[in-house]
Amino acid sequence: MEWLQDLAQTMLGWLEGFTQTPNNPVGLLIILGSALVEYVFPPFPGDLVTLFGAILVGKWGWSFPLVFGAVTIGSAIGAAIDFLVGKRLHAWRSGKDGAADKAVARVLEGFKRWGIWLIAANRFFPGIRAFFFVAAGMAGFSFWPVIALSVVSAILWNLVLVGMGVWIGAEYGRLSSIVGQYQIVVWVLMFVAATVGAIVILRRRKART
Repeated sequence: MEWLQDLAQTMLGWLEGFTQTPNNPVGLLIILGSALVEYVFPPFPGDLVTLFGAILVGKWGWSFPLVFGAVTIGSAIGAAIDFLVGKRLHAWRSGKDGAADKAVARVLEGFKRWGIWLIAANRFFPGIRAFFFVAAGMAGFSFWPVIALSVVSAILWNLVLVGMGVWIGAEYGRLSSIVGQYQIVVWVLMFVAATVGAIVILRRRKART
């Protein structure tokens, strides 16, 4: 197992050199790419990479504007990709009929009413934010207003994360624990809201029949 120990030692040495070289272009690209991938592949823990970027600022003296800009630009590009995927799905749906398509149409009609608010607050919804932009593309929203709102939302969320990281400094475990607890609370609230909404809809349908 000596080779494994050597590999671990090499990786630790690389990581130490990487973190202690402020504003490393490769590091900034990794942060940007991670923020982008989070939108394309929602299970990817993009917020944890953002927290790591915050630690880079707080402990190793990286540039706050550069780290913050990399995270925000990555988020905007990811949102744009999702939106364009939604546009392609919208074009593919055109002219189709059937029960499944009618169900999608009903969902999109509801999204047209409330979707702009979901876009504005998308960064505060862990795990499902990417679907908001796909739905926006499918619902026929305009590209630039959606992207502008995504940037505003990303700026607010990233300010919270990066600001907390700079404030807490090297305590990455503590910061990731705080974000993890927040995400659990949001998931619970979304589950409760979905359950209540389903009950209301079922009762209305039952009353009509």
